Amino acid sequence: MFERAFYLIAIAAFLGGHAYADDADTAIKAGDRIQLEFTGNAARKFSRFSLRPAAKAEVPGLSISTIAEVLGLTDDSNVRIEHNTELVVDSKRYRLTLVGTLSPKQILTKITPAGTLVAAAPGAMATETNADQHTRYLRVDDFAIFSDFKLQRWQLIEQLNN
Repeated sequence: MFERAFYLIAIAAFLGGHAYADDADTAIKAGDRIQLEFTGNAARKFSRFSLRPAAKAEVPGLSISTIAEVLGLTDDSNVRIEHNTELVVDSKRYRLTLVGTLSPKQILTKITPAGTLVAAAPGAMATETNADQHTRYLRVDDFAIFSDFKLQRWQLIEQLNN
């Protein structure tokens, strides 16, 4: 019970210390990381591809957060992102890949002001930030925000180790 209360306090403190920028970040480049926040229909589909039980995918208010990397900018200045995750279910190995192209205006920035106490995980020792921290994020309620999109799950059939 104490752990839950502490966890909720840590999340509230973490979210309370963030200011959300209204403007899209236009200085995006290859190699940048973007926090993906899946909600609604997108969270249910991502959960299903992640091989989570169907009961968990239908939880009201389901939200999944992960990280994607910017592969680069297209000729028409759109942003191409990629996310890869390895999954192990019933001793079977899978790779989940998400690749998509979207307008840079969709990607926003969270700013954590200098001097804010942050912790790497609930229960971890909080440290004070030395400078403003900028975190790019993308809220995905529906995969229709992508002009080009693929969500795939691959199964490892064979592997050769050295």
